[in-house]
Amino acid sequence: MFTELDFENFHRVRNILSSIEDIDLSVTSVFEKNYPGRILVDNSNNSSSVFLELGHRTFIFAGKETNEEFNLSIVDKIKKNIIPTKMSHFVNKFYFIIFSTNWLGTIPKIFLESVLETRKYYVFDKLKIPNWREKLPEHYSIHRIDKEFLDREQIKESSMLKKWITDIYRTHTIFLDRGFGYCMLYQDRELVSSNITNYINNKRDRIEMGIITEEKFQQKGLTKLLVSATLEHCVKEGINKIGWHTNMKNIASQKTAESVGFVHERDYIIYIGKFS
Repeated sequence: MFTELDFENFHRVRNILSSIEDIDLSVTSVFEKNYPGRILVDNSNNSSSVFLELGHRTFIFAGKETNEEFNLSIVDKIKKNIIPTKMSHFVNKFYFIIFSTNWLGTIPKIFLESVLETRKYYVFDKLKIPNWREKLPEHYSIHRIDKEFLDREQIKESSMLKKWITDIYRTHTIFLDRGFGYCMLYQDRELVSSNITNYINNKRDRIEMGIITEEKFQQKGLTKLLVSATLEHCVKEGINKIGWHTNMKNIASQKTAESVGFVHERDYIIYIGKFS
């Protein structure tokens, strides 16, 4: 059996999720009411097992992995309730994150088909390309993503950036108030790459960043210049913990992270499940 916690009681299980918060700022964002989330527990007064639903498609299991009654009830809830509801809103791909291999026996029960994937977590150490301005090729420019930029309608490929922002922050206004980001343009009219804060804590001293580079501009050394510009801003603002998540197989992303000043901290596992 399980109980769903009201937001006012989320703090009761924060100790169970504390080690996860260290490498996943989305969890902190749920506790700070800046990102949608639900928490289901085995006991509302003395929890040992936790299931956290993050946003539209991400789930985290934490706590006592051998709590069979809780695990089975959560699996039943996921299959009968959560996933059908999300699929009715055209979401059919889900991510189950685990930070302990002890959970490996539980997740496959949820899916007929699932793929296990290892991801790498990097943290920023020091800026390795402080002279990024000098390295910027002719016809390329880097811009702060502000209201004026978002209001520009003639920028090619900008719709993906705008959707990315609203997927995370719900509105551009909330993003401009809480988050920040930079982008690179070619000839001042075509979007090359975007780098924004996926999550930022209320103290504004910790972020996790995301990067998207248009395919035809990839493998040209441009992304690392954009990220360096964003990191320079972070350093000036006193943001002292910056996280970067990437797929184990995404060697290009790992090389970019390391080239601009990130260091690998640890790996974790996710299951990717799909429904049709």
